[in-house]
Amino acid sequence: MRNVINSDTLRQRVCRLFFLLSLLPFVATEAQNVTISPRTGNLVAALTSGAEVGFENGWMSMWRHEQLPLTFSVADDGNLTGAGQLSNPAGNINSYNGNLVVMGGMNPDLYMALSLPKGYRITGYRLVVLNNLNDKKITNMQIASNNN
Repeated sequence: MRNVINSDTLRQRVCRLFFLLSLLPFVATEAQNVTISPRTGNLVAALTSGAEVGFENGWMSMWRHEQLPLTFSVADDGNLTGAGQLSNPAGNINSYNGNLVVMGGMNPDLYMALSLPKGYRITGYRLVVLNNLNDKKITNMQIASNNN
């Protein structure tokens, strides 16, 4: 009789183990580190308005990550859609030497937005900005500084 009890207990343990293993895909995962660069996503053009010279010279309006639903977009004004996206995209992003270049136009304001769909959240970020492209030419656009 003792052997029957032990085998039932072993069978119950194995069943519990398989049940718990089947739940693993539904357990919340940890946050991921994401790098915004030309190597991890794609630059996308968007319909711009007004005298937008960036788009005319090959500059883009947004960057989309290849695997995550993360979008980085830019605009010359801070107007937002109901979904929280920038409503008036501008051609202010380009790729240069393996990095993204973000520029503002004659109006010194530049708005940037990182967006994720509902259910995702940003738990922290690090932004590294270098202002070392003055007097460089990137796809027919001469980069200049407002600081003389």
